[in-house]
Amino acid sequence: MAQPTDVDLAFLGPVYLDLVMGGVDALPTLGSEVYATSLDVSPGGTATRAVAAARVGARTALLTRFGTDEWGDRLVAALSSEPGLVLDGAERSEAVRTPVSVAVVAGGDRTFVTHEVPRWRQLTQQPGPRRLPRALHVDVSAPVPLWVGGLRQRGCTVVGGIGYVDTPGWGAQVRSHLADVDVFVPNDDEARRATGTGSVEDAAAVLAEHVALAVVTRGARGVVACDGAVRVEVGGAGRTELGGLFDDPVVDTTGAGDVFVATFMAAGLEDWSLHQRLQAAVVCSALSVRRAGGASSAPTRADLSAWWGQLPPDGRSALEHLEAWTA
Repeated sequence: MAQPTDVDLAFLGPVYLDLVMGGVDALPTLGSEVYATSLDVSPGGTATRAVAAARVGARTALLTRFGTDEWGDRLVAALSSEPGLVLDGAERSEAVRTPVSVAVVAGGDRTFVTHEVPRWRQLTQQPGPRRLPRALHVDVSAPVPLWVGGLRQRGCTVVGGIGYVDTPGWGAQVRSHLADVDVFVPNDDEARRATGTGSVEDAAAVLAEHVALAVVTRGARGVVACDGAVRVEVGGAGRTELGGLFDDPVVDTTGAGDVFVATFMAAGLEDWSLHQRLQAAVVCSALSVRRAGGASSAPTRADLSAWWGQLPPDGRSALEHLEAWTA
């Protein structure tokens, strides 16, 4: 039987200091220089997921390791100000330097240059208090730590994602780790490459053979989810379904996938159907791309309330469950 817990969700993984430069028409060639019109400095990586979940009301633990350098101090200070975000599972270590990512947004997409020495390695022991969250997010690019399996045995739902991986045979490696998670949430490119399939729908079906629920994100085209027996989609017709949300200009897609998975997990705390949970996550992800940054772009309940206030009556009727997140 699951034990009582004082956190709803937990997120395991590295936290980056993100420097996001926007308003660039095209990336520079070697030996040249271009100028950005905007700069956002924000926690990124796993912090984006943790902040996004906390901002919609989930009590959230961040399980990570911060450096003791000035960037680590800045990250801890920024994240400590987030209501609902618990940092007592975050360690400080002189053995690591805070990783920094520079993201350049150009032509509706972005590219990264990252400094991370040493590279993140999964924590072999559960950090901080031995809480039992209702759900935990972990990177399945590497083997899932044994202590995560222990939480799963006690009733915690384990959600898997993928950090950036582009090594030979990584798809088979990722599939071999899926037995240790309950839900897997990759993007469409990751899902197709991991399964060798040609379509998102086929990829979701193949992944559902390995996990109880596969959720494949498709950016502005929404999401496809498959639990092996039923396929659920939000997107395409979602332009009408979600009140024309995707008609607004995209400022920066950095962290949009992180916001999606975090708010999907937070939606799982509600008494909502799978379709309603997907809708909630798509709305939050779409709101996040309206401004620059990683964690800083995650929508708050005030953002959701402002969006809700602009919905026409038929849109509110179709999405009435989301009113619970606007208070």
